[in-house]
Amino acid sequence: MSDLEDCEQSFSYLLESAAEQLRSGVDVASSFQAIETAQRVLATCALLGQADPDLFVERLDRSATARWHLLRQVAAGTSCEPRGIAATRALGFFAALASGNLTLASWIADLLARSHAPEWEYEEDFLFVDFLRHAALGLSAGGPWASAAATNLARWEQVLDGRDSATAAACKAVALADGPAFASSFEAVLAKRLRDLQAYRSEVSFDRQAYAVEGHVYIEGIALLEVAERSGLPVESQYPLIPSLARAKRSQRSGESPDWMR
Repeated sequence: MSDLEDCEQSFSYLLESAAEQLRSGVDVASSFQAIETAQRVLATCALLGQADPDLFVERLDRSATARWHLLRQVAAGTSCEPRGIAATRALGFFAALASGNLTLASWIADLLARSHAPEWEYEEDFLFVDFLRHAALGLSAGGPWASAAATNLARWEQVLDGRDSATAAACKAVALADGPAFASSFEAVLAKRLRDLQAYRSEVSFDRQAYAVEGHVYIEGIALLEVAERSGLPVESQYPLIPSLARAKRSQRSGESPDWMR
């Protein structure tokens, strides 16, 4: 059995277990998060193992729906460890953008944390999510949104304090509608991701199953690319870690996936 098949089997079991716990009212918040993670991983398995862009998009929607339900439940009083609802832990938000489900992405964006939690997340990582939050809300509303992200970008520059960040440069290029700047900075984003993956392969904590999906498809990169394209910037059909099949389909759904626990 290949690493990808092992991964799909493991996360299918996780999905089934978490869904049963949720139906039984056990570990509600943790179950939402497990479903969110499992569906996102299984989305990539569908793409890489079955070459199925429709199932890829559907499972991304399912991951996003689990995050949306979690945030709604927490807002209504469900107990959840604060780390679990940190903005940078919202895997389903990236999934919604990557699937092209802008409505669902905006629903999640509306409930995301507005400030970073220094105890367990880097501010630079938070600012990336926060930039996409502004974009999702603005694009969903159908009006200009870049000015709303000005404070975000200004703070990002302060945090960097002169250091280079390909991600910050790419987001700034999107806000400025600067196609050439986005093309070069996004290339740098992907190059850094490839370097990080190469370094990860030599770490003691290297997980072959995780690498089987994360090492070949970059969901966060697809999310940023979706925002760039919807903002009018020219994009390529294929990039390293973003195969053309990953962007062959956009979700036809405007909102949650009704079968998100499947």
